[in-house]
Amino acid sequence: MVERAVLVAAVIVLACLAGYAVRQRARRHSEALTGTALPAELAARLNLTTAGIVYFYGPHCATCRRQSGELEALSNAEDIAVLSVDASRETRLADHLGVMTVPATVIVHRSQQVHAVNLGFRSAEQLREQLVSASVEHERSRASA
Repeated sequence: MVERAVLVAAVIVLACLAGYAVRQRARRHSEALTGTALPAELAARLNLTTAGIVYFYGPHCATCRRQSGELEALSNAEDIAVLSVDASRETRLADHLGVMTVPATVIVHRSQQVHAVNLGFRSAEQLREQLVSASVEHERSRASA
């Protein structure tokens, strides 16, 4: 009986470690994308005059419905460009941007460069802050060029 409990505990610990490793890998991949160009296929579909958002969702994702509401409110209040992409249909684009879970949001500079990749739900306020940061960073890079 004790052996079985030890075995179950070991399996749980290994599963937790594996989950942690996957999340860390996804985070590193997302951070590595900062400053890279948005894939041409997405750039052509996203018309930016300021920073914008590429939103990856899944059709049966409850959290995605919450995220959609936040994005709609943000888009209406701030006139922010939001491109919605079904991650289950456009897996190549999702993979390219390190999207391993939905919802995911990609903050994009006006220059079509990735500013941040968020895996999981983000509030409208968090997204607004990232958009402002992307715009400020873009202006700084233009001023120094």
